[in-house]
Parts: sequence; structure tokens; C-alpha cells
Amino acid sequence: MAITDIADVSIVATSSAPAAANFGIALLAVNKVPAGFTNRVRLYGSLKEMTDAGWLVSDPGYIGAVDYFSQTPRPKTLKIGRRANKTVQSLKLTVTSAVTGEVYNITVAGVPLTYTVLVGATTTTVASAIELLTEAVAGVDSVSSTNTITLSATGAVPGVLIDLADWSPNFLVEDITADPGIAADLIAIQAEDDGWYGLSIDSNSKAEVLAAAAFIEPLEKIFIYNTVDTVCGDPAVTTDVMSSLKALSYMRTGGLYDQNRLLGFSGLAWMGNRFAGSDPGSDTWSYKTLVGVKVDTNVTAAQRAAILSTPTTTGKNGNIYTLIENSGRTENGKAASGEWLDTVRFLDWLRSILRTGIAQLLFSNPKVPYTDTGIEAVVNVVKGALSRGVAVGGLANDTPYVVTAPAAADVDPAVRQQRLLPNVTFTARLAGAIHIVQITGSVSS
Repeated sequence: MAITDIADVSIVATSSAPAAANFGIALLAVNKVPAGFTNRVRLYGSLKEMTDAGWLVSDPGYIGAVDYFSQTPRPKTLKIGRRANKTVQSLKLTVTSAVTGEVYNITVAGVPLTYTVLVGATTTTVASAIELLTEAVAGVDSVSSTNTITLSATGAVPGVLIDLADWSPNFLVEDITADPGIAADLIAIQAEDDGWYGLSIDSNSKAEVLAAAAFIEPLEKIFIYNTVDTVCGDPAVTTDVMSSLKALSYMRTGGLYDQNRLLGFSGLAWMGNRFAGSDPGSDTWSYKTLVGVKVDTNVTAAQRAAILSTPTTTGKNGNIYTLIENSGRTENGKAASGEWLDTVRFLDWLRSILRTGIAQLLFSNPKVPYTDTGIEAVVNVVKGALSRGVAVGGLANDTPYVVTAPAAADVDPAVRQQRLLPNVTFTARLAGAIHIVQITGSVSS
């Protein structure tokens, strides 16, 4: 007699649930990729991997990756998506004054330019003189009209981006690039690889940002852009990108104002800073130092009030990166709707672990019976997810969560026949975060 006749043992390996979404992976969509990058998405774990794959250190995608991987703690991976509908870049500089001796500074395509206003000059003649300087920069085409200068890559080659940096406050800067069809690119990128949570793009004009934000809003993802558009800091302007996004009440898009560099990728750096080593719910996006990102020291009190929405200002629900007590810090950490970005990310995470928990329950058991015992198993999954939410700091630990579900006998037989369990509900309080403290005291002798 064989031992199998005595002990017939069969072991079946069962998978748990589908893996929960990864809330620590960002994707940067770029125009320029190396030869051979024929698919839509590639994953990189280091800058060396990128240079080995043919990326140039001057490529916008590489520049963005530097800012992303420079954060502490360091993000492990970055996905880069290829934009097929290429951007035709157009940038506008506006000369705001023409005071004798006034100095205009700006770096165009890596070349520092300086112009000192002459006696008798007007904003039109100043713009014309500066345009001659920009036209002499290799790879740049420019034209002036009255007090404005319009810049583009030589020949307006699709997909070629020039950089602006370190402009003086007497310039108004605006990225007026048209949207080449970024939504179609993002659809194709997502179809090939949907395993990312945060989106960044290389060209952040108002038109492109609005199109990308509209793509992101129905998804459980977020989009962080950075903008150089000076009008964002003008309270009288209501058509800028921040005002437009606020009017749309988008809760999955957040913008970081940056007066230092067009291709600065401060938004991507901000994501890298938050995605690395922090569970959703355990962090806030405010008061964070971004390694490698230049602090915006030119933000005025009026601009700050126009951009931020705080207890004392009614701004555009934007964000800035400025000096606070001699160190660079982000403010405020909000999406365009006014919702906190950490709340958006935490709730996405909570939804994800609830789904995967229920899937694990249903997949790993031969049957979850439609009995009070089976319903209690569902309730325990919900309680487990909420307990994790408390543990990471997303849900308050001083207000107990409550989970309710119907008794099996109280469910309509027709609904039970469909094997649908309705009306499982919970209540819980978000832990939130303290950003501003008001202290009133008195002292006496």
C-alpha cells in the first residue's frame, strides 16, 4: 500500500487580492526622449540608468529626474512617459517699466542677459533692445511688439523646449504655449502603463495644464504642475491658470508658483519629496524643503495673498516655495479646489485598501456565506482598513470609527438573491493637520 492511499494530501496555493495601488510612483510626461524609446512608458531607478539609456543631461526629462531623485529620502523609481503630440513652445516676456538706469536680467537657454535702460527709453524701445539680445542666443527665435517679447525655439521645432531662469521682477513672464493634444498622449500612456499615481509634465503652459488636469480629475491620481506665469500673483487677474483651475473646483490638481526657472520641475520635486518614505495620511504637503529647488525669494506679500488661501487671505488655492526662518518651505499644500493634497492622497489610499481587502476576502475563501457570520467578515475587513488609517495618521485616534451593516435577515430576499450586500457604512474623522497656530496670552508683574 502506498502512503498516498493512507494520507491523500492536496495543497492549493491561493493568491490574496490584487495588489493595492502604489501611491509612491510618479510619472513625468516629456516631449524629448532618446532614440529607441518607442513605447510610451519606461521605468528608471537612477540617473545612471537614464544616461545609460541615452538621455542627455540637457534633456528636460533628465533635468526633471534630477530634481525628483534629489529629494530626501530619495524616491526609488520614476516613470517617464513619451508625448507623441509635440509641444510648439511660445513664451511671452512683458517689459513693465523704463526708468533710466533700471536693469533687466534674464537667462535664456542658459545664456545670462542683462540690459540697462537708457535715457529717454520707453517700454517699447526696451523690449526691442532686449529682443535683439534674445535673438542672438543660439537656438532661440524672438520677436518684439510694443512692450512684449515672444520667444520660441529656433524654427519653432515641435518638442524642443528652451529654458528661462533668474529673471528680474520687472519682467512679467507667461508661458502661452498651445495645447498640442496632451490628453490623447496621457490616454495612450495610461493604456500602456497605469501603475503610477502622480503626474508631472515638462511643458506647463496654462493650456497644457488645464488639459492635463481635466484628464486627471476623474481618476484616482493627482497632478502637480509648476507655473512661472506672473499673473498668478495678481489678485486682479481671474483668467490665469490657478484661477481657472479653482473655478473648476479640481481637487486632484495642485500648482506650485515658481519665479526662478521655467524648466525647474519644482512640482515633480514636491511629489518626490512626499512620495518617498511616507504613508498616505502620515504627512502634509506644507512646510517641506525641496532639495535642489531654488527658493523663490521674489514673492511679494501681495503675490502671496493672491496665490494662497489661508485664514487671512482668499487666494487662488495655489502654492509657493519661499523662505521661512532662513530655509525653503512649501506653502500651503492645497489642490485647486481648496482640498488638502494629503487628504486627497489618503482617501485614495483608503479606498484602495478597502477594495483589495474585500477582494482578498472573496478570493481567498470558497464562499463568504450570506449569513450574519459572512457579513461580520465583511465588517471586519472594513474595520481593519480603518484601523490602518488610524495607524498611519490619516484618521483621528481620539474619535472611534463606527462600521454598520444590516443583519442577513433584514436584507430584502430579492437583493440576497443577487448576492449583493448593501448598506455597509462607516463614519470616521480625518486627523487633519495643524498648519497655523494662534496663541493669545497675558502676563502680569
